[in-house]
Amino acid sequence: MKPVSVLLVLACNICAAQYNMDNLSVEENPELLGLLTMDKLRIYPVRANDVFRAEHRSIGDYTMLKEAISDQRITITEMEGGATVRTLMARNNSTDTIFLMAGEVVKGGKQDRVIAQDVILKPSEELDLGAFCVESGRWSYRGTGSTEFGSYFGVSGNSVRKVAASDQNQSMVWSKVADITEKNGAESSTGALTELEYSEEYQQRFKAYLDHFKNAFNADTAVIGFVAATGDSVLGCDLFATNALFLKAYENIIQAYVTEAMTNGSDVTISHDKVRAYLDEFLGDESIQDETLNHSGFIFRHDGRKLHLTKF
Repeated sequence: MKPVSVLLVLACNICAAQYNMDNLSVEENPELLGLLTMDKLRIYPVRANDVFRAEHRSIGDYTMLKEAISDQRITITEMEGGATVRTLMARNNSTDTIFLMAGEVVKGGKQDRVIAQDVILKPSEELDLGAFCVESGRWSYRGTGSTEFGSYFGVSGNSVRKVAASDQNQSMVWSKVADITEKNGAESSTGALTELEYSEEYQQRFKAYLDHFKNAFNADTAVIGFVAATGDSVLGCDLFATNALFLKAYENIIQAYVTEAMTNGSDVTISHDKVRAYLDEFLGDESIQDETLNHSGFIFRHDGRKLHLTKF
């Protein structure tokens, strides 16, 4: 048995490493924020202090879905015995631990789907995966009739991500998909969100945004997430347990905010005080973070530790 004093020290260290404003700070430098602004989108880096980073340093390495699906380390298919809209089957074919995020879109099966929750898939593990349809006008297999989802699209716009992950409402998902595709010149006969791939209007602007933001945090090892804003409003916030996990997820997560800003955004006018107040409310008391998020976000835990916090 460990001495009481040692247990107390361990407990204090864990408490000291909470997701709160004592350990996390949001960028205030106007010059840097100017570089992190493009047209209708600004991102505010959130940095962790040494205590937070030390406490989470032992969190392991993860392979992201985009990477795993490209070389078949993961297989995602319709359910065995009959396809269902709300559930897919995921199988890890590798020795990697794979991290799937709510809002990621996979193509194939009887209709393209958006993943509805964060999931960790351990080596050789197989599990059911909650999902929603992002292609309302198709319920049939393409080409060879494969049940597999063999292509990765990206992360849906933040409005789709929210109604899939928090509201859990299929009709609202379709409504948000229609809003995004209509406003970005990507309407199709099947109402597919993935039609955005073929919209020249959307792709040109989308690429310009991604090129602007893609290497924003490569040299800053303290950043574990960001707050995104458009106009005078906060679009949302994503925080991760480590800088390494954030950097792996960033390329995909930023897509959600770019699409949302392109679809419903306006020139950025928000004040830093408003962003700080938003983060204060989100992180003010870790004991009620789940209650605070309620239907406006989620906390993903794995092995008893918070890996990813999202507020919409």
